[in-house]
Amino acid sequence: MIRNYLQGAIKQAMIIPFLVILIGCSSVSNSAYLHPEFDMAAVRKVAVVTFANYSKEPMAGEKVTNMFFTQLLSTGLFDVSEPARTEEIIKKHKNGSGIDLLVMQKMKESLNIQAVFMGSVDEYSFASFGSKTYPLVTISARLVDCETGTILWTSTITGDGSSSVPVLNIGAIKTLPELAQALCVRIVSTIK
Repeated sequence: MIRNYLQGAIKQAMIIPFLVILIGCSSVSNSAYLHPEFDMAAVRKVAVVTFANYSKEPMAGEKVTNMFFTQLLSTGLFDVSEPARTEEIIKKHKNGSGIDLLVMQKMKESLNIQAVFMGSVDEYSFASFGSKTYPLVTISARLVDCETGTILWTSTITGDGSSSVPVLNIGAIKTLPELAQALCVRIVSTIK
């Protein structure tokens, strides 16, 4: 009887880490849209524009853009234009504060791209949950067709670094870059 009890306890102890992984390490909310006529094969090369920063953290837009760019490259879904060249073309053709359809068409010609990733960092700070403080990040991104201005894909993701197992604090993410990187992995995975 004790032997059966110990075997059951060992099995349960082995299952707990897998449940923690399945549940996730932080609280995440994600919404995504994929245009019903989006043909991924037609989009071979893209550019990534520096994300707007609506947070209070200086350079959050640039930091998250770099993480997004790296994650996008790692998927192999698209060839990606070199960021410095992308920014050079934008500066040359941009009139005013935003990137309009005319600028995207010039980017298409100059960079030989079919679409542009744009986005924003809406939150990049720490928040208190009860007596604990965790990072809080919200990223919005979209893929826009350079020829028509049609949004092919868009997603917004919010995550906090709190643990999904609060009593044990297992899986808590303690830094903003670590959380932002995890969110970039998740948001890029919605493109497929």
